Amino acid sequence: TAAAAAAPDAATASALEIEMVAVALPSCLTRDQRAAVLSAAMIAGLPREKVSIVSTDDAMAAIYLARHFQVNGKAAPEAEAKTVAFFNMGHNYASCCVFKFTFNKEAEKWESALLWSNGSADAGCAALDAAMYNHFVRVLAEKRKITVRAHTRQALRLHAACQRARKQLSANTPHNMILECFAEDQDVTLSVSRAEFEEICADVKAKLLALLTPDSEDLSIADISNVEVLGGGSCIPFVKDCVDEVFGPNKRSHTIDAAAGVAQGAAILARPEGPCYAVSSRLEPDMIARARELEQLMQAQDAELDCIDNARNSLESFIIETRAAATDSAFSAKFKLSETEPLLNQARDWLESEEALAARSAAVYTDKLAALREQVQSINAEFFAAVEQARRDQERSMEEARKQWEAENPDKEDHDYRKLKKGDRKKLMEKNKAEGTELLKGGNFAHATQRYIKALAHSHKFTDLTPEDEEEVQALVKSLHLNLALCYIKQGAWLKAESECNDVLEKDAQNSKALFRRATALEQQNKLEEAARDLEACLKVEEDAAVSKALDRVKLRITRQKEQEKKMYAKMFK
Repeated sequence: TAAAAAAPDAATASALEIEMVAVALPSCLTRDQRAAVLSAAMIAGLPREKVSIVSTDDAMAAIYLARHFQVNGKAAPEAEAKTVAFFNMGHNYASCCVFKFTFNKEAEKWESALLWSNGSADAGCAALDAAMYNHFVRVLAEKRKITVRAHTRQALRLHAACQRARKQLSANTPHNMILECFAEDQDVTLSVSRAEFEEICADVKAKLLALLTPDSEDLSIADISNVEVLGGGSCIPFVKDCVDEVFGPNKRSHTIDAAAGVAQGAAILARPEGPCYAVSSRLEPDMIARARELEQLMQAQDAELDCIDNARNSLESFIIETRAAATDSAFSAKFKLSETEPLLNQARDWLESEEALAARSAAVYTDKLAALREQVQSINAEFFAAVEQARRDQERSMEEARKQWEAENPDKEDHDYRKLKKGDRKKLMEKNKAEGTELLKGGNFAHATQRYIKALAHSHKFTDLTPEDEEEVQALVKSLHLNLALCYIKQGAWLKAESECNDVLEKDAQNSKALFRRATALEQQNKLEEAARDLEACLKVEEDAAVSKALDRVKLRITRQKEQEKKMYAKMFK
């Protein structure tokens, strides 16, 4: 199902002229599991001949070879042959493999050969989360007399808190998990330090050490020049220690991104002569056709429900934004609040009425919003005219900035595959960041985004960083992610803004800017409880009036949402 949802459908694949869809899977998966992924892709509408299933081991080796042994797509014979280990710790799986890279003089190309591989579905980040969850289930039962039953909302909240704790312990220690109204409307606080986390996960650590240790007599640890570490789990301190314990200190390197790097490696291998798995679907054609019909029906139902939710959220957002405009806008003096407030109150009351809760069409909400907007704009015509004029002035300024930027930067494409010295590469990174910041200050958010993305691209092209250099580059990377989050917020790209903040918070869980900007993105996605948690965490780091104001607003929305849910449930069980 996950593969079907992620894969482009047949129409999209055709429109984009996609020749092949490459799917990289952990090498430890069984033939039946690979066949299930293929079936899901076919249910999504992709023809069998356009689906290529490869091993993540081969994909990591392919992108490593392309980045370290080729220049502009051609072999670099002056490079030195080496043996490299790859350790990838994702959410569900962890894997380790060793490849030898040698230059074939006859074919005039670099080649990779797999020397050893190992993988496990019991040593990923999910296993760490499960270990911590089971530990706190026992703690709650023994010390608080609270029984957490599986598959309940209570269990899901505890598991989510354990996930957040695992991520934050990568950068900070200790960590407090605050579960509000967890048991009989009482708040529960659970503490865990980095040392306790490692002790809780001792069994998983033992599995990791076993997974990392080569059991091949033909392979010597001394022959391995470096270990490429990938995946979210690779930043956990005791996981790093496991890698160092097996392969030795100062061998870890980070030149491949787990998501983009593996995807690019899979794309390199997605060709008829590539090392792809021979996989056949276990489903008959008529079963796939029927499953495809059911999938399309469910997608249509989900789309209709999303439309209703979005329409309701749009009406609610309009009410909130209109109230805010009366006090926060530069043109608030032109806003007639006394005449507008009764209309907003009526709309708010209607949202909580049985008529609204029983709506089965988005049109009910869109019609209500259209009527309300027309009334509000009619009463406040002067205010909205001033806002529109300010918007046009800003667009004109942005267009002028765009034209100036294009004139100064005629070559916008990034074809930089050079192996530059670290100082030169860092200067390019800083130059792109400075350009992005100037564009951001000028309100040219789209082009600022592109400059920041280009600066981030440089961070993956360093090949000779010392630990001190790595710290400097990571500080730049953090700043770029924060600036990108701001750009995406300005453009209304809430999911992208949240993702950029996540990248920062995985390594710096108490970064106040990342917490506040993620809270902003979460609030816009109506993830109010998550937004409130981020804002509360932000206030613990730094007192700020804007953060306090945002937290009050979010808490008010949560209260209203709960009141609305109570009314809805009361109606359901009448």
